[in-house]
Amino acid sequence: MNPDICAVSSCYLLRDRLSQYCRPHLTRFRRSGHPTKRVILKQELRSFQKLVRRLARSPDLQPHWLNAVASMKAILRPSGEPRKRYRRVRTRGVRGRPPASSQGDYVSLRWTQEGVLRRELQRLQTAYRPSSGSHGGKHGGRLRSVGGLPEEAVEFATAAFLFAHTHPRLLNDGPHLTHQIGSILLRLAPLRSYRAGVPNKPPVPRWPAKRFRTQSIPPPTLACRILGERVRERLTEWFTVVRQAAHACYSPPSDPATQHPSITQTE
Repeated sequence: MNPDICAVSSCYLLRDRLSQYCRPHLTRFRRSGHPTKRVILKQELRSFQKLVRRLARSPDLQPHWLNAVASMKAILRPSGEPRKRYRRVRTRGVRGRPPASSQGDYVSLRWTQEGVLRRELQRLQTAYRPSSGSHGGKHGGRLRSVGGLPEEAVEFATAAFLFAHTHPRLLNDGPHLTHQIGSILLRLAPLRSYRAGVPNKPPVPRWPAKRFRTQSIPPPTLACRILGERVRERLTEWFTVVRQAAHACYSPPSDPATQHPSITQTE
């Protein structure tokens, strides 16, 4: 196998720089967490979200639901800003000799794992507005303090988990699901966007609308992966309970007389 070829078995393009994938597969991997699969939209999870909301109101699952909401609230709380903006790391000395204590490079704490996730969580807390049909309704600013974000986050994370077990070909239970859970939670708030186009050229009267287009910036891959791992680690019990409850709701009964109540057995 040629080491310069993309790691996808059916692709023969060259790798992109230090990545193991080519440019198209690397772009898809950064967006969806998998080099050959697409992003799962929130519209595809609406039916599972309604199922989770109906199951959460049952008396048996109410304690588990409250624990899951409390855990999600702790997960989505951004950490505090570090005291120092940079930290010193030791580098190699001249000709392989160990450097002196006064030598070293300064690395910005902004691009560490905690720094990237902190910025995304701050954006999520600031720009979040409840979607239609969620707990907040239309009055997002007034009802947001009640706790609509943790509840909607638990609903969508559980819906993605159920979607993965229902449609494993579209979303497999692994790193792809972990990335999608983090991406769906970070997409609950409007993403950053920019206007792409050629503003220096004079306007074209025949195609005025094609000069600019609004391009949204997807959430960072690192933040999606870290957030997805934390959610799956702390909400494992809730996912298991909801999966069992959903399976009990839709599993066919074993007694034939129960399947057809209109048919009565006669001796």
